[in-house]
Amino acid sequence: MTEHGFDLPPKAPPDVIAQRNALGEEACRTLAQAGIPVYRGGHEDGSEENAGATVHVDPFVTGGVLVEWHTDTELTTAAVNFLACGVDPSDLPYAIRHYETMRACRTLFWNPYFG
Repeated sequence: MTEHGFDLPPKAPPDVIAQRNALGEEACRTLAQAGIPVYRGGHEDGSEENAGATVHVDPFVTGGVLVEWHTDTELTTAAVNFLACGVDPSDLPYAIRHYETMRACRTLFWNPYFG
């Protein structure tokens, strides 16, 4: 029990956290090489809300490496405004399908144990 009155999950051993950090760095390099803006999570500089990918390393036993995807506000606003005009949802234009695909796939887990 913590000082705040609730249990936190146990933290992973230091060697597992080191592996996850290495995997997080590899994910950042790979995403950057693909031309995707990428940021490391956990920094208080506001970069986590920028368009692109934010890589987080979870220190808990059941954790892993998490990549969150953020679309630019302009794209989000355009998609929402376009859909509000009453388009046929079964025949969406490519730009909207792309937005929906990115939204559906914006969270991707990488787990070092599943290669």
